[in-house]
Amino acid sequence: MAEWRLESATAESPKAVPWSLSIVLAAAMFVVGADLNIVAPLLIPIAVSFHRPVASTGFLVTVFALSYTVASPFLGWLQDRGGFRRAMLFAGLAGFILTEVWSASAHRYSGLLVARALGGMTAAAISPTAYALIGDHVPYRWRARAMAVASMGFSTATIAGVPLGLLLAQWWGWRGVMWGLGGLAVLAGIALVPVVGRLKDQAPAESRGEPPSRWGWDAKGLAVLGASFAAFAVVGLVYTYLSSELRLGFAWTPAAVARLLGAYGLLGLGGNWLIGWWGDRVGKAQAVQGAMLAEVASLLAMGLALWAGQRLAFLVALMGFALFQAYIPNLKAMASQVERRARGRSMAWNNAAMYGGLMAGSALGARLWPAWGFAGLTWAAAAVAALGVAVLSRKAREGGRRVGPAAS
Repeated sequence: MAEWRLESATAESPKAVPWSLSIVLAAAMFVVGADLNIVAPLLIPIAVSFHRPVASTGFLVTVFALSYTVASPFLGWLQDRGGFRRAMLFAGLAGFILTEVWSASAHRYSGLLVARALGGMTAAAISPTAYALIGDHVPYRWRARAMAVASMGFSTATIAGVPLGLLLAQWWGWRGVMWGLGGLAVLAGIALVPVVGRLKDQAPAESRGEPPSRWGWDAKGLAVLGASFAAFAVVGLVYTYLSSELRLGFAWTPAAVARLLGAYGLLGLGGNWLIGWWGDRVGKAQAVQGAMLAEVASLLAMGLALWAGQRLAFLVALMGFALFQAYIPNLKAMASQVERRARGRSMAWNNAAMYGGLMAGSALGARLWPAWGFAGLTWAAAAVAALGVAVLSRKAREGGRRVGPAAS
């Protein structure tokens, strides 16, 4: 499929790309990712603190994701309408710090629940805005790699942030972890000020052939949203229940599971950069389709290995899945390929689709896993990923002017 590329044919030098912007935004994404992922492992001590059943505290995770999904489109529209992307980023970060303080000092479960809901809203002001800023200031030719650098902060939070948070929880309790996240958010804000503060309101990318068409519910936009929803539905189906399958089905110890998840995260981290680099060279849409097809093959192999009782083969296929599912930066770059005044909305709806897919996949997995086993989950996930490839390919042919792949 030909790449959707509406920019100037002149390729910019990578030296002209503001890589410092992606790096400091990665720090902000690390904090958001750590906050999103750390609460689930802390549900038991939180339940003990408030004398509640563990199952009921799981709503703390749900309300964060739900408020994020609902708030993203509105905040994206707001920053586009007001033209204050930098202010939105700093306001979101300030609000995030306040909700961490509120969470750490909550005396009632209801107060913690409200703080988590507000925390999801502040995260919705940070993540889409960060990606929109990259879209504003990085030429499309290099944008997938710039998106990959920023998203590495989120991936690193899974690899290092969650284990570190669990270690801190043993010393300071879950409230200490929340205080620590608030402190890290302050440091991220300090790092952002000198880099984001000097950005010009008129984005350089505007003069480098950004597409003149307005953002809307056209075939191209729906294709990217559909692929994004499918990508995270696959994660919801597989990753949500992976640790439980390893503990219950494989009888692994928590330490063994942690080591495997560390390897999984490292492969995902490398995949972010590798597939981002690939997308910048051959075309974002081609890279996504190729990675999703490899993802389908890995998922089918995982299911077949489990069905045949070949655990080593399952683990090898799982590592392939970890590598190939890291194509999200390319989807972000594709979603950013709209005019600047609509980019906040485009990135916000993209994030909303991803979190919606995550919730849908997790909910579907809760029903399928007891009935079909983990092998059934991997096959269902393969079907969802294949559907994402089909949607991306079909809608690409229907909508948008397209030209050849980016030059090497």
